Amino acid sequence: MAQVRIGLLGYGSVGQAIYEWIYRTNKIDNQKYKNEKNESVICDYQVVAVAVKNKDKVRGGVAIERLTDDAVGVARNPNIDVVIEAMGDNEVAHKAICVALENGKTVITSNTALLSRNISVYKDLARRYEGRIFYESAIAGALPLLSCLHQGMQANSISNVSVILNQTAQTVIANLQVTNTDFDEGSKLIAEQLTPEKFSSAVDGYDTALKLCLLAQALYGVTVHPSQVFCRGLRYLKSVDMQAIKDFGYGLKLMGHITQTRRAEDSEVLLRVHPTLIPCDHPLAHVMEDQSAVSYQGDLCGEGLLLGQGEGAKAVASSLAGALKSYAQENSVQKTTFKTTFDNTLNNNLGDIATLRTEYYIRFHVEDRAHVLGRIATLLGQQNINIRKITQAPSRLSDHSYVLMLTHDVLEKDMRLALKEIDREPFVHETTKLIRIHKK
Repeated sequence: MAQVRIGLLGYGSVGQAIYEWIYRTNKIDNQKYKNEKNESVICDYQVVAVAVKNKDKVRGGVAIERLTDDAVGVARNPNIDVVIEAMGDNEVAHKAICVALENGKTVITSNTALLSRNISVYKDLARRYEGRIFYESAIAGALPLLSCLHQGMQANSISNVSVILNQTAQTVIANLQVTNTDFDEGSKLIAEQLTPEKFSSAVDGYDTALKLCLLAQALYGVTVHPSQVFCRGLRYLKSVDMQAIKDFGYGLKLMGHITQTRRAEDSEVLLRVHPTLIPCDHPLAHVMEDQSAVSYQGDLCGEGLLLGQGEGAKAVASSLAGALKSYAQENSVQKTTFKTTFDNTLNNNLGDIATLRTEYYIRFHVEDRAHVLGRIATLLGQQNINIRKITQAPSRLSDHSYVLMLTHDVLEKDMRLALKEIDREPFVHETTKLIRIHKK
């Protein structure tokens, strides 16, 4: 029977969930899968050490002799094959991952923040020292995103990926829709339940941007710093938007998008995170608050959708356990070098949001008087922007109103030029806001 010796870094909700899975799996599998000699033929998972902040604190189910406060020591231990990192975003976790890879070990982690900043470093160490790093859970929790794209879809050229990956943002949007309030009022109770940093990371799109960077690296081998992702959050949303979006026949989600545009010898990869309108007849419009979703477009398979639990300790532990199973199965046959990215023969350059072509929802807050609509239409027309639908809504300010419209396809660059000119007009009360529309 093969044995996998594990070092577990961290024993919070995720660490405890994976530890309990290991214990339960060993007990069930060793009883169920036996050969003719009554010997277990399933891999035995042995947790050699558990690194925690306070090793003297009693933790149910973990023998005291296995507890240690030396995470780096666990990563260096020659009697450990696999290091599962569940410590959070800190320097000790980063150092432990590096040391484990330098010692040729396999690292399994869901640490989105660390990975987004250091993924190139980790992959370089894995290649140099013949280690491995599994990080699927850091992107979409329990969704088998990388497994699907790297294995089941490897014959395809993936041109577009759109994701919904933050449940806090989902909950905020749902609350704005139900209460028909502006962002500050509609998100207040949710914000009070989280740290300011976690709330901001969710609603400002930063968490989704981190995950998008990891996905772009895995798909196209392009290294993107989070600051290079075009990112817009939810804070400018108003109740008037919620009603207009519903009346226009759309749903609203905070989404991340990756688009690869191929040319003869190179390609552009554009990463963007922003509120997105989705037609109500599209499956993404009906993703629930507690779900994550990934939509992808392949040249052979067409459009596909992955949907399920993306966050929470059990969802993350599910993906960590899957990576552990994959390691055990591979090693039961032979030791192979883990390939961390697609072989990509194209030189991928980062795209510019100005080159995006899509449809838009626009909110103008203007004086309610003659010729205003005509002037707006003229300035839009000068940039070849065609209006598809238009409506008005009352403003809290007397003699003002909201003009709300949908456009046909237009370049982002042209849209920005038009709005810049419109916002200079004396009848405009506040900076015009837009929301991009997801194209089928």
